[in-house]
Amino acid sequence: MILLIQNFSRSFKFRFQKFQSFIFLLQKADLGVAGLTISFQREQVIDFTKPFLNLGISILYKRPLKNPPNLFAFLSPLSVEIWLYIIAAYLVVSFMIFILARFSPYVWK
Repeated sequence: MILLIQNFSRSFKFRFQKFQSFIFLLQKADLGVAGLTISFQREQVIDFTKPFLNLGISILYKRPLKNPPNLFAFLSPLSVEIWLYIIAAYLVVSFMIFILARFSPYVWK
C-alpha cells in the first residue's frame, strides 16, 4: 500500500511522507487525509470537516453453534412457573364460564 501511494505521489507530483504523529504533521501542512477519530482534544488543535459517512461501532463476535431444535422448543421463551400459571388461569376461567353458563337459563335448554 505504501509503495502504491509513493508511485501516485511521483505521478501526480505531491509529496508523500510517512510519519508517526498526524497532529505534528498538520502543524506544517495545509491539508491532511487520514482515518482519524474526532475527539475534543484533537478538535482544539485541528479544524475537522464533518464526515459524510458514519458507520458507528462494529462488533465482532463468534457465531453461536446451532443446536437442533427439540420438540418442546416453543416452551423456551417462558419459564415453567409462567406456563403453570397460564394453565391454571385457563382452567379457572373455563370452570367459571361453565358455572355461569350452567346457572343461566338461556344457555342450557
